Amino acid sequence: MDKAVIDELFAEGEGQDSPRHTGTELSETLQKSREQCSAHLQRIGELKAALLELQDTMREEGNALQDLYDDLDFGQQSAADGVALDRCADELETAADELDTAIDALSDLCIFRFH
Repeated sequence: MDKAVIDELFAEGEGQDSPRHTGTELSETLQKSREQCSAHLQRIGELKAALLELQDTMREEGNALQDLYDDLDFGQQSAADGVALDRCADELETAADELDTAIDALSDLCIFRFH
């Protein structure tokens, strides 16, 4: 709605001298907003912790696979299973690195959206 129209609708005089919203309505809305913000922050914190845990797990699995690959002799490393083992270790490490973006996004949500 145009600002001029809104101002005219709620202009003083002509029997329209009441505020747009009561103090009670504003307080209730603000309380609901605070509760929702708190719930969002808690959920974001939980998601961030879960992503960090997943990232640690992926790195540990990737490292274990890499250690296993490194223990293989050249023939085993060159065989299909050895190559797949090395590729899987790399993919786990890459996926763990990519989780940094999601974790940073959740941190940004906390910082910019709710503070």
